[in-house]
Amino acid sequence: MCAKSNGDPYCEGIGIGGAGDLVKMVHNGIEYGDIQLICAARHLMLALGMARKEMAQEFDVWNKGVLDSFLIEIPHDFLNGDVEG
Repeated sequence: MCAKSNGDPYCEGIGIGGAGDLVKMVHNGIEYGDIQLICAARHLMLALGMARKEMAQEFDVWNKGVLDSFLIEIPHDFLNGDVEG
């Protein structure tokens, strides 16, 4: 079980015993960095006086481009009122 890119498995064996822990640790570090950037972007949008719907629209634009990801989809849905939180 792994992610796929263009239908091909996106994985590689990198060693024995504990290698998966390293991969997961690196993945989590990158993901947490992405989350911090998303939070900083929302904070900047608030400072610029953007309304929730405007912020949701901007995240939607980002999610249709190179930033397409589940992490960008979450604030869009939340700001758009599609989920409670």
